[in-house]
Amino acid sequence: MADATAYLTYTELCALPDDGLRHEIIEGQHLVTPAPGLAHQHAVARLVQVLMDWADAHGGVVSPAPTDVYFGEIDVVEPDVVVVTFEHRERVEERFVRGAPDIAVEVSSPSTRERDRGRKRALYEREGVGELWLVDLDAEQVALHRRESERFAAPVVLGGDEEVTSPRLPGFALPVRRLVTSPLD
Repeated sequence: MADATAYLTYTELCALPDDGLRHEIIEGQHLVTPAPGLAHQHAVARLVQVLMDWADAHGGVVSPAPTDVYFGEIDVVEPDVVVVTFEHRERVEERFVRGAPDIAVEVSSPSTRERDRGRKRALYEREGVGELWLVDLDAEQVALHRRESERFAAPVVLGGDEEVTSPRLPGFALPVRRLVTSPLD
């Protein structure tokens, strides 16, 4: 279960010892989440593999967690996967992605589902993230939230053999079934 115990800044967050947990800050609130399970990590690895192939051919940066996305001293999150296209590569710094990535991916776990769909989605929308992909392993679906002007449009929910695609990633396609199939099945 996530623990929301203290308010702090990114500078203070960086001074914490590495404890193997995910530490994020939303509006100054320190949020701690335990390490994810195998099915979650398999989905992240599969997605990173396919996105890296795309980035190798088209340019851009793909990074799995733990990669900080720094929106400001009191808003720093670690999406499961971050995609920054070649056109926005200046946002990628040694320590973090500064500002909105083109795509943030959250693979929901029981301990993160509510936060991913609520506070983090609102933060991504407010800060100008191009797309948010919410992967729900239990429902075997992906909800694509795409920016329309200042807000995300209604999500497009995909499942089964439908393919995750993006206008930001020409030529990229990944069947949902391939993403959500667990090695434990």
